[in-house]
Parts: sequence; C-alpha cells; structure tokens
Amino acid sequence: MESMIFSHCLCHGMGKLVELYQGELIPSRAFANGGIHEAIENYEDVVFYEILAEELALRDLDGESLTRENYGALMERIDAYLDEFDEHGTEHISIDLDE
Repeated sequence: MESMIFSHCLCHGMGKLVELYQGELIPSRAFANGGIHEAIENYEDVVFYEILAEELALRDLDGESLTRENYGALMERIDAYLDEFDEHGTEHISIDLDE
C-alpha cells in the first residue's frame, strides 16, 4: 500500500520524496528528514494553479459544464492558462473594479 501511495509522488514532481528499495517505492531520507513540508507546498501550488486554470477556462466558456462537445475547447484553454502560470505565475492577472 505504501508503495502505491508514494508512486504518486513521481507524477506530481515530488520524486525526491521516494526511493526504490528492492523493487518497491518507499519514503526517501528527504521525506523522513522533513522534506514533506516542501513537497506539500509544491503540491499545493500545483493544485492551486490547476484549479484556477480550470475555473478560468469554464468562465471563458460562459460557465458551461464540461461536456463531450466542449472538452477539447476546455482543455485547450486550461493548457493555455497553465502555460501562462508556468511562465509568469499570477503576474498578469488583474481585475476591473469599475464594472
């Protein structure tokens, strides 16, 4: 069970928290020595930007729910937002309070 849980670290950019031992993934020394806090912060950042990208993409589609018909357009917009966040973070996000 532990190996399965720690395998998720690899696909979420937290490879430093696992190591291979006798063919199974186990918590690394970095994890055991407090690396989990850094990993949690990185995970929270990734999740924040993914949720923000999805919400903005849905907004751009006038709040439509995800359907088979709009899946491609939604994913394209999500990817565009994620690319923007990767390059500039939230630097280019602004709101107009005069509306």
